Amino acid sequence: MSAIGRHREATLAARDHRSDKPEQEIPQANWTSFCRQFSAEHAGEYVDLKSNSVNGAWLEVRHLPLRDIRIQWHPDNDATAAIQIGRKPERQLTEFVRHTRHIRLRGEDLEIESSGGRTMVVHCYGSEN
Repeated sequence: MSAIGRHREATLAARDHRSDKPEQEIPQANWTSFCRQFSAEHAGEYVDLKSNSVNGAWLEVRHLPLRDIRIQWHPDNDATAAIQIGRKPERQLTEFVRHTRHIRLRGEDLEIESSGGRTMVVHCYGSEN
């Protein structure tokens, strides 16, 4: 099976696995305030990040505290989501989802999807304190 075929199967399997959780689509007009509120409520909680990409590669980061999630608006009404995690500013990781098209809350998970099909899943699960 090709890399593209494996990517499609893995993406479909992941979607099937999440289908039993209630989904709430966040309207684009509310993205900035929603991300600000989500960040405030979950700041310092440990998160796992999982993301697929259009070339079939997967990113997975585990057990780091959430620092912030922001939306950066561009002049053409395009948006980039920035997810910051890590304990210290000098050891912080920022992941970007460019051309953000959907933000969803699915159960306890936040899903940020790009127009190109990349989906970043932010799973929060506890405090570092």
